[in-house]
Amino acid sequence: MRFHPNLRLFGALELLEVYEFYDAPLLVSCHAATGTVYLAVAVSDSLESEEWLYIAMSRDRFAQVRSGRVDLRSAFAGPEDGISFLANVPRDAAIEATVRALSPPISEALLPDAGEFLNYSTDTLPELDSEESIAARARRNVLRFKMKLPEYARSEAPARPFGLFLAGMQETLNSIAQSLRSVVGRRGEVTQSVLGFSELAVLGFGGGSFEVLVGSLEPPPMFDEVTEATEAIEHFVKLLSVAGNADQLEEFLKDQPRVAGNFLSLLKAVDKRVDFLQVKWASPLPERKGGARLSGSSIKAAIAVIENKRPQKRSDYWRHGHLNGASIESNTFQFRSLERGDEHYEGKVADPATIDGITLGATYHAHILQVTTLKPASGETIEEFTLLALVTPDQFRIT
Repeated sequence: MRFHPNLRLFGALELLEVYEFYDAPLLVSCHAATGTVYLAVAVSDSLESEEWLYIAMSRDRFAQVRSGRVDLRSAFAGPEDGISFLANVPRDAAIEATVRALSPPISEALLPDAGEFLNYSTDTLPELDSEESIAARARRNVLRFKMKLPEYARSEAPARPFGLFLAGMQETLNSIAQSLRSVVGRRGEVTQSVLGFSELAVLGFGGGSFEVLVGSLEPPPMFDEVTEATEAIEHFVKLLSVAGNADQLEEFLKDQPRVAGNFLSLLKAVDKRVDFLQVKWASPLPERKGGARLSGSSIKAAIAVIENKRPQKRSDYWRHGHLNGASIESNTFQFRSLERGDEHYEGKVADPATIDGITLGATYHAHILQVTTLKPASGETIEEFTLLALVTPDQFRIT
């Protein structure tokens, strides 16, 4: 649709969007055939004509204004090229409009009120190639993540939680690869041999909510073979696809506490921040691909499943040994048994009076309650100890 056809200085203007309307447009954007974008606001009118304030904008500046990153008053008061245009547009389209260039400072009477913003969802990053085309060209596994962050109208993401998300994604993939190989390094760390094929590289960021492309760093396969990276990423995508189903998630993570812990970190990085999290995967083999989508509520449910603990066993017993630590302030204790392979116990004290007046390092008999719980998603067991009573050896013999 042509806008102000009798305004010829800027060329033929096509209306892009109307942001404010009262009987007629009052605030609009339009563009010329050359691609220049103009933002225009009506400043006065009469029976014969209207006055409009025009500014030219780059596509990037337009995206910032449209998404609310830059307020309207700042946009009109500080145009990128330093020039605003005051156009007197006759209502009779046969009469040519007159235009006067204005240099800052612009009259306050012409500017929008302070604190006025547009707030439209706007792609402020370039559109990315599809994961399939990149996977085919580079012969590498490619993951495309898309997330909708309701607090951002622009294609942006806060650095810290997004960094935690990327770290959680990499660590989850590492632990899946390690599990598939059944290789565990000293103290459970990921071995270099696993990192050699599970490591990912960030390939780009794009518009359409917020998108990021990551790809495997392993060398491309010589033939049409399923590589270890492909298998690990396929399992990772499967994990995301079952995350919304409690039973399937528990089964998938059974006896994999490292995978569960890293996946929990990934989920917590985006919890309460995204409306949804979506992943699409493509591999060098066209038939090996997949995807998953998790809503915000599914992310919360998956976190609850992984963090859920179920009591499995309660038992109490007496142990003979040294009381190595105790605090009435934090209501905690540390006890070392002398009769069961130098076992250590630490936890809460049931009654603070139990440790009132005790001597650290002395020998006691401790009555301890042990509760063993299970995290069903990972199969991880947790033991919690509570000190019920503490007596000297003489008192213990009497009792």
